[in-house]
Amino acid sequence: MSGATSHHVDRRAQSVLIGGLALAVSFLVLWWFARDFDAGRPDFFYLADAFLHGRTWLETALGPYDVAVVGQRVYVPFAPFPAFVLAPLVALVGPDVATSWQPIVNAGLATFGLALLWRLAGRLGVASASDRAWLVLLFGFSTATWWVTMRGGVWHTGQLVASILTFAGLLEAFGRRRALVMGILAGAGFLTRATLIAALPYWGWQSLPERVRARFPAELGAAVRASLPRAAWLALGFGPALVFALWYNAVRFDNPLESGYGIAALPPFLEARRELGVFSIAHLGMNLDYLFWHV
Repeated sequence: MSGATSHHVDRRAQSVLIGGLALAVSFLVLWWFARDFDAGRPDFFYLADAFLHGRTWLETALGPYDVAVVGQRVYVPFAPFPAFVLAPLVALVGPDVATSWQPIVNAGLATFGLALLWRLAGRLGVASASDRAWLVLLFGFSTATWWVTMRGGVWHTGQLVASILTFAGLLEAFGRRRALVMGILAGAGFLTRATLIAALPYWGWQSLPERVRARFPAELGAAVRASLPRAAWLALGFGPALVFALWYNAVRFDNPLESGYGIAALPPFLEARRELGVFSIAHLGMNLDYLFWHV
């Protein structure tokens, strides 16, 4: 019995060692490639400072595009949750120093996402530590994660935070399936990248017990009724983020449905695309082209 316990402990220690090594290598490589690149757009660091001083706007524009200027105030049109994530660091060292640490911060965010992927792989049944390590390295260096970490800036820091929240949601979805927790994570994701609201139905489905999901679609009415308590908890978790987003838009632009995307300064080619509509399916072809061809 003691021998079996010892073997289990040895395997666990080996797994921790392999995982720690994969994450350490990932962090160092990501930081190495990001260390000399300056995107020149640390908007979230300065938005965090603005929040800490009771403002929703920046005092100066950090670039000619992707900013919404109203009078003398400069607004960040991107969803604000990453600024809340960065606020403790900014409160500690100030926005200028925090900005100079952006390569380290982004490498840390990316590595934290990879650590959650390591746990998720184990939860999904990948027992081999080496297989889990390869999954971590493949996700870190054969997806856009490497590129967005290296580039940094307001656009990509948000994507790294969104990845963390998505992995956290998947861990919950394949773990305890607490609808309230998944709703909170979905809300934080929505406040990080607004398009993540499209994942809300998935989180709702994953929050349901297997016995309830098994009743779809044959016993549709009964299944829907059985789903209502979980749906209520999901809505309770997500609701504060939605209310905050509407309030945040209203205090900035006097319109709860205007996030800033509709009035932000854009380069001419994107201005022409926006004229087609912010949510138009006319953009689908271009986005698929960038996703699958311009790798």
